[in-house]
Amino acid sequence: MNIGVFTTIKVSSGIPLFFEKHKERLLSHAAKLNLGQPKISLTEVQNYLQKNNLHDCALKMTVSKNKDKTLITLQSRPLPSEKSCKLITVEDTRTAIKIYKTTDRIINEQTTKIAQKNGADDALFTLDGNIIESTISNVFSINKHGVIITPPIKNYGLNGITRQLIIENETVIEETIPETTNGPLVLVNALRIQKVSHLNGRELHDGENLQKKIKTLIEKKEKAYIQKSKRAKKNNETKSLHYEILPSWFDPELVFDNLFGKESCSFWLDSSLTNAENRFSYMGASPKEIYSYFVGNKQKPQEMFVFLEKKLAQNLLTSDKLPFPFVGGFVGYFGYEMQTITERKFKQKSQNPDSLWYFVDKFIAFDHKEKKIYLVC
Repeated sequence: MNIGVFTTIKVSSGIPLFFEKHKERLLSHAAKLNLGQPKISLTEVQNYLQKNNLHDCALKMTVSKNKDKTLITLQSRPLPSEKSCKLITVEDTRTAIKIYKTTDRIINEQTTKIAQKNGADDALFTLDGNIIESTISNVFSINKHGVIITPPIKNYGLNGITRQLIIENETVIEETIPETTNGPLVLVNALRIQKVSHLNGRELHDGENLQKKIKTLIEKKEKAYIQKSKRAKKNNETKSLHYEILPSWFDPELVFDNLFGKESCSFWLDSSLTNAENRFSYMGASPKEIYSYFVGNKQKPQEMFVFLEKKLAQNLLTSDKLPFPFVGGFVGYFGYEMQTITERKFKQKSQNPDSLWYFVDKFIAFDHKEKKIYLVC
C-alpha cells in the first residue's frame, strides 16, 4: 500500500490561489509521514495549468512514496458547487497523533459512509460532546455576540488554508461548538463554502448570513492574491536578460582576487572541470539583497523555503541563448542545523547564520571547456 498526502488548490483565472500556504502544509505533512521533501515549484504548476488549458478548476497536488521513490502528481477536476449539506456527529476514534486529511484518511472515508447510511452528506468529529473537526473542511459557527467562532486548533491539526486566511487578520474566536447547537454552521475548505442545513436531524437556521460573511472575507483575500500574482507576472515580463562575451580568457582566481577579493559580500561557485554538467564557474559581489536565518528564532524553518520560492517566482527569468543554467537568483547555503525542519534537534549553535542567501542579478560566468567568459545581468 502506498502512503500519500495531498492538498487541493482552487485555481481562479489560471492562478493557483495561496499556493505557498498549500505547499508549506503539504511538505510539512509529507515530512511527518517520512515521504521525503520533493521539489514542486509555482512555475511547474503554472506550466501544468497552461499546458492543459485550465483556468478555473480544483487542482489536487499529491505527495506519495512508492518503495523508495517519492512522487508528486497533479490532477484537476471541476470546482464543486456550494450546495447546502446535512451532517451528523460521530465520536472521534482516530489516533492521538493527527495529521489533517492524511494519516487517518481511511477512518475519514468510513465516517463518510456512516453519515450517508444515516441520510447525511458528511460527519463532524466530536470529543466530550463538542465538535472538534470536519472530515473534509474547517468548521465555523457564530456565537451569541455575532462573532465568528471555530473549534480550538490545538492537537487537532486544523491548520487548513481557509482557516488560516480568516484567522490571520479577522476577528475569529476559538470556542467549543456543542454537537447540540442549533446553528448557524458553515463548512469551509479551499474550494467551497457550504451552509449546513441539518445537524443530527435538526434543522439549523440563519446559515445564509454566516455563509455570506465568510464568503466575503475569503473572496476579498482571493482577489488580493490574484492582483498580487498578476503584478508579479507583469514585473517579470518587463525584465530582460543581458550578457556579453569577453574577447579574452582570464584565470578565474586572478579575476576574483582583483575584482572581489576585498568585498565583504562576494561569492565564487568554482569548477575547473570541462564536462558538460560541471564546466561552469560563477562569481560576483555586492548582491542586490541578503537574507539570513538562525535556527531557534521565531521564524519557522519551513518559512525560509517558502520565502525563497516566492521571491524566485517573482523574479524568474530563463534563457535558451546561454550555455549554462544559472541566470541569476539565489546563491547561498543551508547549514546542517536546518535539519530541524524534519524535527531533528541540534544542541550545537553557530555564530554564523544557519542559512544565508544572496539575491544575485549580475555575475561573471566562466566556461572552462570553451574558454569563454560571460558578463551577465
